[in-house]
Amino acid sequence: MQLKIVNVTQEDMHKTAIMSRAKSPVVRMLYAEVFELTKDTAKSLVLEDDEDFDKTRVILSQCSKRAGVDLDIVPDRPKNRILFKLKQGGTGVRRIPSPPNSLTARDMEEMRKRSNAIQNAALELGRRQMVVSAQEVVDHLKEREYDLDVPRPTTSVSAVMRNMREFEHTDKGQFRFRGY
Repeated sequence: MQLKIVNVTQEDMHKTAIMSRAKSPVVRMLYAEVFELTKDTAKSLVLEDDEDFDKTRVILSQCSKRAGVDLDIVPDRPKNRILFKLKQGGTGVRRIPSPPNSLTARDMEEMRKRSNAIQNAALELGRRQMVVSAQEVVDHLKEREYDLDVPRPTTSVSAVMRNMREFEHTDKGQFRFRGY
């Protein structure tokens, strides 16, 4: 067996990954059209009478977001079509998602400490009351002068508590203490 290896661009890899995940031929066609757009072109998606206008518009919008392409989408209901083009002003540039930053050992240790602090505070509150909110855990940590140092502390607390077997997630930001 003889292998041939050639260079490809990151954009080609991104396009191929997006296209290969699309199961529907319609979605693959929409991706292909979105990827073909240039700053000087616009396209019109003409719908058949039996096609759902709003659903098709949403699918086109989702395809553009997943493809990393900012589109101007203009619905034209009287003519049963959806017009689209790249956004003007530099926002229509194709964006290839960048890989996540690698976490250092120090970052991992800080995350572990933060998670342990959240777990301990949640357990302490759970032993005192049956229902604990993420905000109560954040407030409890602040009382203990522990700063979570994250942009959305209640979201972080909820994420940790969802993975604790001692709690059952009952509502947004609300957890019932099970014990154990």
